[in-house]
Amino acid sequence: NKTFANLNGTRILKLNHNKISFFEIEVFNYLKDLIELELSFNFLDRIDSSIFRPLEKLEDLNLNNNKIIQIESKAFENLIRLKKLLLSSNKIMDLDQNIFKNLHNLEQLELKNNQISKMNFLSFNSLIKLKHLNLENNCLFMLKKKLFDSNKELRYLSIANNVIKKIKYYNFRNLIHLNLLNMSYNNIREIENGSFEDL
Repeated sequence: NKTFANLNGTRILKLNHNKISFFEIEVFNYLKDLIELELSFNFLDRIDSSIFRPLEKLEDLNLNNNKIIQIESKAFENLIRLKKLLLSSNKIMDLDQNIFKNLHNLEQLELKNNQISKMNFLSFNSLIKLKHLNLENNCLFMLKKKLFDSNKELRYLSIANNVIKKIKYYNFRNLIHLNLLNMSYNNIREIENGSFEDL
């Protein structure tokens, strides 16, 4: 696919506010120097495993306000320099345990305004530099044990506007750098002793 062949030195590509519903395989093959890709406010409903594979230098990916239901487990695997990933206002329902694998440099992850009801406890395991995580306005009813155990650099964590009923003593373990924790607008009825011991 040579759609972007003449843009092979481009570092920033903005395609937001269009009507894009899919990308052909290898469409980004000539954009290997791309640092920022803006795809918000389109009609994408799935992210295939190979679509972003050539973009190893990418640092900023915006997929906000699409129709994304499915993200294949290796969709972001090659984005090893990615620092910001925006996935808010989609229709994502669950997070595979390998979905963010290899994103060791990611600092900001936006997942608000989705339909996430379940996450594997290893979903955020690779995100060792993550500082900002927004899970607002989803359908989470609990936080799994060890969910944030690898995210020791977190400064901002919002789980507001979910349906969480109970905060367990281990939910925020080791989040020693956390500056803001937003748990508002849930169904919280119990907070176990020691829940904020490490904060």
